[in-house]
Amino acid sequence: MPATVPRNLIESAISRLRDLPAREAERVSRKAAIAAMRDEIQVALGKGYSLGEVAKILAQTDENFAGLALSTLRTYLRADRAKAAAATARKNTAKPKATPLRTPPVPIPATPRARLAGVSRTNAGLREDI
Repeated sequence: MPATVPRNLIESAISRLRDLPAREAERVSRKAAIAAMRDEIQVALGKGYSLGEVAKILAQTDENFAGLALSTLRTYLRADRAKAAAATARKNTAKPKATPLRTPPVPIPATPRARLAGVSRTNAGLREDI
């Protein structure tokens, strides 16, 4: 026989799960760390520091950045910039595009000769009106 659970226990468990606080990760990847520091790295570059000097400063700050190659740092910054650009592009292209106005077709007038002869366009050459 399958195990059963009383309904009041379900409500109690749901309530406890809803009340759980958000838990932040203790550790993040180097890529996520560089993404979080992107603005500050850009400010340092704007102050005249090279990317190599920024990598050395990071390595001196913590041993987790000690093995970070300059090319990896450059790639992480480029990937983060591309991701931000893609998000901006998606936001800009999400707008509905205006539909072009369609003009009604212009009727083709009968030739002057046919109008004078009293011949309609549909039966031209088949019947002449007198």
